[in-house]
Amino acid sequence: MKYVRLLLISAGLSVVGILAFRFLLQLRVIDPCKILDQPAFVLCGRSSDGILTISLVRDGIEAWRYPLLDIPSMNADKIVCAFLLDDGNILFSCTSFVAKVSPDKAILWRYECPEATKCLAAQPLSLEKVFLCETGLSQRAIIVSTISGQIETECDIPEAVLAGCDPSTTRVQLLSDGAYLVSDRNAARIARYDHQWHEVWRTESHDCGDAIQLGGGNVMVCDGGGGYVREIGARGENVWKGALTGVPDLQSSVDMQECEGGKIRVCCLTNEVQKPESEIGYRLIEITPERELHFKNKGRIRSSLRSVSCAYLLPSNVYKSIATVP
Repeated sequence: MKYVRLLLISAGLSVVGILAFRFLLQLRVIDPCKILDQPAFVLCGRSSDGILTISLVRDGIEAWRYPLLDIPSMNADKIVCAFLLDDGNILFSCTSFVAKVSPDKAILWRYECPEATKCLAAQPLSLEKVFLCETGLSQRAIIVSTISGQIETECDIPEAVLAGCDPSTTRVQLLSDGAYLVSDRNAARIARYDHQWHEVWRTESHDCGDAIQLGGGNVMVCDGGGGYVREIGARGENVWKGALTGVPDLQSSVDMQECEGGKIRVCCLTNEVQKPESEIGYRLIEITPERELHFKNKGRIRSSLRSVSCAYLLPSNVYKSIATVP
């Protein structure tokens, strides 16, 4: 740990700090589940003047924000997801395009969805490749190079799979084994498909906040409407279920992550900002490998956002390398 501290200190306030931290995280030298007292977030939503905005929050206050000024405030577009990458850049997806922005707010790459087509999901596979799922006139899953801009792989999706799906209520993930996980709040379902989009299993899910594949292959789901988290097995059966007692706002943005030793952390974030303080409430929960629920802490964070469409919890140390901006 002595060398870990020296490395983080030497990184200072440069982007190298992010790279060092993420490298140590990948080596499991640092366990993100142990850094919960001062939570840091990537928040997406609309500011008080209606502008789509990405916000980084650390130590309870906004440290960086990126307003999408080229999108009119009355536009129906919204930010679907956002990811802080290992190189310090942020990949984000709106319903009509996907882009990568640097810490100094320069657009490094942008992909426009075809006409009459919406982006249901964007997922970074590496620093140079992005998985996208589109619906509309065409329904397809593609992998795009952020270096060349070329579509490297393309697969048509059967119409029945995404029927009625909308970017605001649907999440599509490409899993490590080449399968797909689709969660759709409108249809109250979660389904797993193989690499050819054949359904493997399907289960009901009431207002699914988030769903992730665990290291052992099972899927952990947070059902906001039902007020519980549950683990789904290889055949779609429930193998564990726990009640989210003590979480006041179950209709909130939810982020789940699997951490060192099989622990899982869950963050519930209220969608509506409390006025006039411009504060957003959160609650952090830890699920142990023995499937015990530990309610870690709760609090409020300050943000310029009026409403939140999605939120992602990360260790607060990762943002020490991003300078505070007005």
